[in-house]
Amino acid sequence: MVEWIDFIMIVLVLTNLALLSFKQLLNCIRMAAFQGVLVALVPLFFFGGFFNTKIILVSLATLLLKGVVFPYLFFRAFKKARINKEVEPFVSFKLSVIIGLFALLISFWLSRNLSVAGEFFSFL
Repeated sequence: MVEWIDFIMIVLVLTNLALLSFKQLLNCIRMAAFQGVLVALVPLFFFGGFFNTKIILVSLATLLLKGVVFPYLFFRAFKKARINKEVEPFVSFKLSVIIGLFALLISFWLSRNLSVAGEFFSFL
C-alpha cells in the first residue's frame, strides 16, 4: 500500500508543478479537482480502509467536496462573474515553475532530518 501512496504523492507534486504553468483558469480548476480525487484516495491506501466504513465515508466526503462540489462552485462563480479567463502571474510562467522546483528541492532537503513516527515509512 505504501507504493500506491508514494505514487499518489508523486502525481500530486507533478500536478502542483503543472498548475504553476497553466495559463487558463478553467484548466487550473480542473487540475485542482483532479488533485481532490487523488487526495480522497490517500486514506483508503494509508489505513487499508477498503473494508472500513469510517475510512470509506471520509474518502467519499473528501471526493465529493474536493473533487465535485468545490470545482462546481468555482465553475459557477467563474461564469457568473465573467472574469478574465487567463491567469496573470506575478513572474513569468517559466520562472514560476523554476521557483516551484526550487521550493520542492528545499522541502526535500529539510525533510531529511525529520524522524518518522510509527510503521509507515517511505523512501520518497
